[in-house]
Amino acid sequence: APPPRPQPQPAPLLTRAPDFWLILALFVAFRLLTLFLLRPGGYIRDWSDFDTYFGIAALSDYGLYPFVHFWLEWPPLVPWLAVGAYRLTLNIAPWADDARLWFILLMGGVFLLFEVGNFVLLSRLARRLFSEPRTVTRVLWLYAGLFPPVYAMLGFFDGVALFFILLALDLLLQERRSLSAAAVGVGVMVKVIPGLMLPVAARRLWYLHRKNNRDAGIEVGLYVVIAGLAVFVLLLPFLLLGPEWVLAFFRAVSGRASWETVWAVIEGYYGFGVVLGDRLNPAETSFAVHPGGLPWGLVTLAFALLYAVLFTRNADYSRPKNVAAFAGLTTVLLLLYNKGYSPQFLVYLLPFVILLMPNGRGLTYALILTGLNVLEQPVYFVILPDAHWLLTFVVISRAVILLLLGVEFGLMLWPLPERQSIAGQLHRLAPAVLGGAAALALLLLIPVTVWAYNTRQLESSPLGAFAQFMNLQASSAETPPRLLLSDQSTYRQVYPQLRGAFDLQLTDGPQKGFTGAPATADLLKNQSEVWILPTGPQGQALLNTVASRGTALGVYNFEGLGEVSHYSFAANPLPDIPLARFIGGIELLDYSVTVQPDAVNLTLFWRTQTPQNQNLTVFTQLLNSEGNQVAGQDSVPRHGTAPVTGWTTGTVQIDPHTIQLPANLPPGDYTLIVGLYNDSTERVRGIDPDGFGFANRAVPLEVLRF
Repeated sequence: APPPRPQPQPAPLLTRAPDFWLILALFVAFRLLTLFLLRPGGYIRDWSDFDTYFGIAALSDYGLYPFVHFWLEWPPLVPWLAVGAYRLTLNIAPWADDARLWFILLMGGVFLLFEVGNFVLLSRLARRLFSEPRTVTRVLWLYAGLFPPVYAMLGFFDGVALFFILLALDLLLQERRSLSAAAVGVGVMVKVIPGLMLPVAARRLWYLHRKNNRDAGIEVGLYVVIAGLAVFVLLLPFLLLGPEWVLAFFRAVSGRASWETVWAVIEGYYGFGVVLGDRLNPAETSFAVHPGGLPWGLVTLAFALLYAVLFTRNADYSRPKNVAAFAGLTTVLLLLYNKGYSPQFLVYLLPFVILLMPNGRGLTYALILTGLNVLEQPVYFVILPDAHWLLTFVVISRAVILLLLGVEFGLMLWPLPERQSIAGQLHRLAPAVLGGAAALALLLLIPVTVWAYNTRQLESSPLGAFAQFMNLQASSAETPPRLLLSDQSTYRQVYPQLRGAFDLQLTDGPQKGFTGAPATADLLKNQSEVWILPTGPQGQALLNTVASRGTALGVYNFEGLGEVSHYSFAANPLPDIPLARFIGGIELLDYSVTVQPDAVNLTLFWRTQTPQNQNLTVFTQLLNSEGNQVAGQDSVPRHGTAPVTGWTTGTVQIDPHTIQLPANLPPGDYTLIVGLYNDSTERVRGIDPDGFGFANRAVPLEVLRF
């Protein structure tokens, strides 16, 4: 094989890339002001691990300290940093609006210093990889513009762990092996992840001493020993004060369950990373939030064999770019293998993506991974926590992107033999294909997630019963009936659910001084009937105006929202009469039915006029033409969560049921019936709108044809 072409020498390390100080000034100012003026989670949810650090550090008020009186799932350095920051900020009067302020600013300021260190180290590494100053500058601009490092700095200490990874790599490339190993050891005491630099360093050292295996073994051994000594020295005080807490930490790390990965989805877990157990109990052994079902021994063996194959493949590890590529490949494999993933883990990978691909290709990968992070947190975990399909999409997509990045880093180490091969063409097209696929996925996900969000809001709030009931009332009208609202916040709340079904109008404009806004009297003109939802300061005024002109046909109270009333302006109108009224005061107001190939979904709307003192069960049945039951479902209302004894008098109750159809159901007409029975299985007598009792004390709703 021909000898490798000589690589251009990097610029001296004491020189700076063009605009380095300008970029650094903006980098620091932006992050400092972000820390001071913005909150992680924005308008969605103000939360970060700062809350956890604050709680841990506040235990020092009671004389309790980490790894002296309790264990944690992290190594000791950052928890003790939090304790120091907390004790210092106790000397400053608490900010009235948020007692965390000074603690967050001090801890965040320390994190910012490490972020600056990451920026400087990236500059140093980029100048080792690229001789062109403009490329180095591009690396810095790309990293400065990435969002995940900023987000991580606002509440997580992963940027601190990243600093020791980059520091160890930079020192390794300078041939300052002892300091590099010490950096790995200190990093492991921040978080276990910096330990990934051990095999990276071993591969470079073995290559540099490949002519003498004994020397190579000694160099690698010294590196590991120095890293281990650094860990031991930092851990020694805690081993002396309370070794049982250190052992509990190791058990927690090894015993926690999977989360936010393909492994977790396979095991049926869709939550975030949680470590269970009593942290004040040094003998704790129950850490897993869910039972594991995967053979982790075999998974570990498979990844170990894969990594061994890659580790032993020949490559020129005297070149800084190849060492960085192997570090990136190691990071990818660690993230794929690891039981868990948290969005802030992305900061460990992005520097290698930007450093090795400071172009559209690298930015495409970075933006896709960032977008998946946002879909995961906060979209899934905060806005749509029941949309398991979304987390499944995220973790599978991330695994695919990580695999592709692994290929990218691998091709830097072991290039394709033919540039014009099919594989080479696919590699060149990868950014455009990935970018197009990501854009298409985004276009599809936006309407789906909006629909899922609206659906969840219906199911998890009082608005759900109101919206479904009101849409049902509007379904029989030839034109959308008018619904008058007296409060703008209520209008915004119901608008997404009722637009199209109702003509929604606000009535409080004149009271706010809005010239030209219609008054209630104007909105009643030419209306034969209206619905009103009087809430807020002008609610009584709306009610008085409409009540003075019309007759109430029905009043329906929805818990957490208020009373919606149906008014008519005709002479002697008929009131809204329930479909069925049962002995004891319970009324069946309305229902809706949807038929699926294998089930009938039935939603019932109940109301009680008197407090209930006995438990009742709802039965729903399908009867054939002979009156025999072919399918049915009995349950306490709302899947057993809303017994009638807990119903508020006068409040509408929503009650969904699903009747599973038998696989061999013959075609024909089937009557859908509902009713109530008590603990003695005695059916409760009901009467229809005309005052007659129902046969067999069952309310026939409608005939379904299958």
